[in-house]
This record gives sequence, C-alpha cells and structure tokens, in this order.
Amino acid sequence: MLPPTTLFLVCSCIRQPKVGFVVQELSWLNGSPDARLQQIRRTAGSGRLRGSPGSVAGQDGAAVLPLTVRFSEACERNKEPILQVLRQWLPPQVRVLEVGSGSGQHAVHVARQLAGLQWQPSDRAEYLADLRERISLEGREGLAPGAQLADPLELDVDRADQWPQGPYEAVFSANTTHIMEAASVPRLLAGAARVLAPGGLLLLYGPFLGGGVPTAPSNAAFDAHLRSLDSAMGLRDAREVSEQALDLGLEALADEAMPANNRTLVFRKRDAAVV
Repeated sequence: MLPPTTLFLVCSCIRQPKVGFVVQELSWLNGSPDARLQQIRRTAGSGRLRGSPGSVAGQDGAAVLPLTVRFSEACERNKEPILQVLRQWLPPQVRVLEVGSGSGQHAVHVARQLAGLQWQPSDRAEYLADLRERISLEGREGLAPGAQLADPLELDVDRADQWPQGPYEAVFSANTTHIMEAASVPRLLAGAARVLAPGGLLLLYGPFLGGGVPTAPSNAAFDAHLRSLDSAMGLRDAREVSEQALDLGLEALADEAMPANNRTLVFRKRDAAVV
C-alpha cells in the first residue's frame, strides 16, 4: 500500500471519460515510468480523496495541509519549471485564466512568485470544493506584491456558456489535453481564443506526440496506459494542436522543452481571430 503522500490526482476542466472510482496513474520519475501504479480513490458523492489521517507538504517546505485537500506529486515536481516558462512569456501585471486548476497548487505557487499577477483558477463543478479550500488556506496570504488569486470559477471547456468574458492577457492549462476527449481539444482552443485579448498568449503544458509519434519511450508507455483506462484519453499531437489553433486565430510561437519529456506549447492570438 502506498503511503498517503504519494497520492496523485488526475482532473481537468473537461468531461473526463468515466474510468470508475479508481483512477490509476503512472508515477513518472526522471522521464521514465515507475513500476508502481498510484491509486486514487474518490469517496462517492463527495469528490474528496479517501486517505489515512495525516498531512502533506510541498517540496519547498510550504504550509502543511490535511490530506482531505487535493494534492498532486506531479504539480510539486513541475511547478518550478512551469514558473520559469511563465516568467519568460508573461508580461507584467498580467491577467491569466487557468483552465483545469485541479488541486490549485500551480495557482498558489505562481501567485506567490509573480508580482502584479491576476490569476483566475477554474475547474469543473465536482472539483471546485477542494480547489476553493486550497485557495482559502494558501491563497490569501504570502502572495507576491500586488498579486491576486481570485475565487475559482466553474468551467467545463465543452460548455461555451461557462467561459468567462475576459479579456485575459493569457490562458494557461497544464496536463489537460491528454485526459480530455479529442473533440474537446479544439473547444479548449476556441474558448481560449474567445477570452484572450488581441496579442494574448495561450500556454499548454503537458506531454505531446510529435508528428503522431511519441517523443520518448516514457511518453509511449504513458499514452498506452491512458488508452487502456479509456480509449478517449491519450497524448495529442503537437502539430495537430497547432493546426487546430491556427484555424482559430492562434498562431504558434514556441514549443518549449520541459523536464520529464513534457512540453509547453505557446500560441498568440492574432488581431482578427476566427472563433
């Protein structure tokens, strides 16, 4: 049995395919699949993790939270590389919509580091209670000067009526495209194009295929594992995503290599986007 601190959560702001009350996710260390399968068990009807009493803490020794708050080891591993990419691309005093905030760890970490940041977390209704709990526990104090972390919004990317009006200077989403249905990816892109200001940026972090081919053996194993859970899940091709984005007025600017064979795709909204 895995210790409580190894719990990993798969969640996003999409209609996640049904895989039962137990979702298994490979643990990735240094880009290779770990032999262990981590298990997540939801308490039926509550949307909370079921675990033993205890607490978990971030790698930086930040606030210790009860285990009833969602916690992702993946977020702890990738939050600093993601922060560095955001530092590189985001302008000062930027308004950012995060799609699929999940545990809220990225939102809190970034808001503590980037002065003047206006960060809007969001997720599907079933994940909002835990997201709001983390924001209330960690997101009201210790933020960077002038930074603000807003109350989370309900947002399912498949529902156009739930997208906020904006405009935002940036939209960010981490580890969502590979667990949403393929048809939801262009809806994510279209929603981002609608809420972005002209010249605004869309940043998508996660593992991607390259020309339909996994970029590393670990990504091939991860893709196969996801598809074994549900055929609607799986790694998306970065080239195809870029083509879909271009049709919606989002031009590709960069494909940033990230640790553990992940990537950050960066797009800019043209002045006259077609959405």
